[in-house]
Formats: sequence, structure tokens, C-alpha cells
Amino acid sequence: MVTANYDVVADLRLDGAKHAFLRDGARIEIGLRNFLTAGNFKAFTDTFEDLHGMTQLPGLAAQRLMRDGYGFGASGDKVLGAHMLEICESIAVGKPKLEIHPLGIGGKADPVRLAFDSQTGIAVCASIMDMGGRYRLVVDVVPTDESLPKHPVARAL
Repeated sequence: MVTANYDVVADLRLDGAKHAFLRDGARIEIGLRNFLTAGNFKAFTDTFEDLHGMTQLPGLAAQRLMRDGYGFGASGDKVLGAHMLEICESIAVGKPKLEIHPLGIGGKADPVRLAFDSQTGIAVCASIMDMGGRYRLVVDVVPTDESLPKHPVARAL
């Protein structure tokens, strides 16, 4: 299935074995979007240890909300958009794929997420993070020598 915005894997389609996971992801997004709108909030954060009542981590919701201009810092990260599940689709080359993969942390169901290859070129992302007396700094996003099909979100180096 192909939508205007995403290629949807078979398991998440209306007749797919994991379509309920997509519906849950959509419910989470709608709830977060309504909360942010009602509070006139411009950014949000979460931590997978404190998402009581959610069936899955809000990866898809975070990705789509960032696309719409909301800031996001996962698990208290200080760099908005720098995380293993919640990467904004605005850096995608081509149409993102709507997929589902096991996460293995957080004690939740497998989260739905957008997976894509990243654009390459100059990028600057500084994080205030103690790395033993130094800081993490990314200055360039480069093409990979091979595709990274098993990397389940944004594929960038």
C-alpha cells in the first residue's frame, strides 16, 4: 500500500496482522496533538519508564509532531530529534516507509515508526553531554557504503 506520504508495509495495512498497532500509534498521536494544542505547548519530552497506559512508545507521534514544528527531547535528551526511535521525517530522502519493528526496551508493544534514508550534507548537532571530558559533535552526514535495511528508523551516518 502506498499513501500520499508513506509506503505502508503489508503487516500494517487494513487487512494486515499488525494493523491494530498502527491504530494504537494513531490514537497516541491524536492524544498528544490534542494535549499540545490545548496547552499551547511548542515542545514535549517523555521517558519510556513513565508512559503508563500507553500500549507502545510514541515514536510515530513524535516523528509526525516534529514534522509539524513541535520540539521533542526523548528521555530527557538535550538535542531535539536525536534519538533511536523518534527521528523527524524532514531529513528523509524520498518517501518514508511506515513500518513496525521490535524495540526491546520500555516493556511496551512493538512501536510503529517511519523508516527512511537520510539526506546527506552539512549538518551541525551539538549535545551538552559529558563524554568523559569531551562533547559529542556531528558536523557532516555522509552517504553509507552500503544500505542499512535493518536499521529501523533514520539511516544516517
